[in-house]
Amino acid sequence: DDDDDDDDRTPSDSPLGPNDAVLRSIQLLGQLLESHAASEPLHAHDRGTRTVKAVKSRPGARVAVAKPARPKHNPRARAVANAMPSLAWTLASRPGSPEQIESLRCLVLAMSFAPARRPEGDWPTELARMGRMATAPNPSEKPSDAHKTRKNRPGATGGGWLADLRGGLSSVLRSKATREMRHAALDLCSAGADLAGPRWLCGDDLGALGQTAKTTDVPFFRLALELTRVECAVLLHDVSRDDVELRSRARSSLPVPLVLFERLVAALAADAQAADDAVEAAAAGGGGGGGG
Repeated sequence: DDDDDDDDRTPSDSPLGPNDAVLRSIQLLGQLLESHAASEPLHAHDRGTRTVKAVKSRPGARVAVAKPARPKHNPRARAVANAMPSLAWTLASRPGSPEQIESLRCLVLAMSFAPARRPEGDWPTELARMGRMATAPNPSEKPSDAHKTRKNRPGATGGGWLADLRGGLSSVLRSKATREMRHAALDLCSAGADLAGPRWLCGDDLGALGQTAKTTDVPFFRLALELTRVECAVLLHDVSRDDVELRSRARSSLPVPLVLFERLVAALAADAQAADDAVEAAAAGGGGGGGG
């Protein structure tokens, strides 16, 4: 009888492969981030003051004993934040796969929806920490250890997992993705610029995507700018249509490309300012050398 039961097992009852396990894990994280109730511990946790317990050391005397304080950071928010580099790597390294689609969804929820839901909560703090880790120099890291982590790489345009994020978004925007996926990718472009600064949009490092796929010569900034222009034009046209439902969807979707357009303009301004500063620094150095 046991053998017959084994033969009747459905494919879903069979052991999961590596890709299936990754996909299920990402889907589960997406459900957590999407649910208001389930994601609430990411935004606030009971840090708790020291619990005082009175004990007797001798007759008539009471001594207060404090229990150890809880960690200052939110452990649940930190656990999700530590998963961000893996999600960005999956987004860049598995183009066209279900894992890429679910990673895109998770990253949009984590970097766009969750911070907007509770700007003053613990999650934006952890997200900012991950952004600093990706952009701040790490002199202690040895070149031989670069393959072990993609969190710490210097650069004004954002390296490490932020480069993977840029590469994954480039993969989605260049592909024949659905309109919903392109819209999500544009939203995530704005979130990446908010986290790493507008010049992140000007970066050319595509992280894991550059190692696994051939890309065109179109820079990421131009790609994002062109698709933002097209999306704005389509949505503005839909706003003037007679279909009430279509107009309503267009109005709700229009802020995404408009916000990204503002970030792209800010990136141009920041890049131009950096170029001017470099020219002034070179002129000052040359003038000082001539005077000597």
